[in-house]
Amino acid sequence: MQGTNPTDFEKWCAKEMGHTVEYMIMQRKKNMFGGTEYKHEEIDKRYRAWSAATSYISKNLIFRKLMPEGE
Repeated sequence: MQGTNPTDFEKWCAKEMGHTVEYMIMQRKKNMFGGTEYKHEEIDKRYRAWSAATSYISKNLIFRKLMPEGE
């Protein structure tokens, strides 16, 4: 968790939903595994989708860098 510094997700989501960034920060909570969740259900849905997308993109970029060119 980031403390009081807003994440890129929180900045984007605040703009999308019409909330303040401060509100987004206040909605953070830690789950029992130490990960970040959000108290507001709609924010949490967007966070899970954002996390999955960024993870997928990161893995594909790493995979493409490891592949030799021409294959």
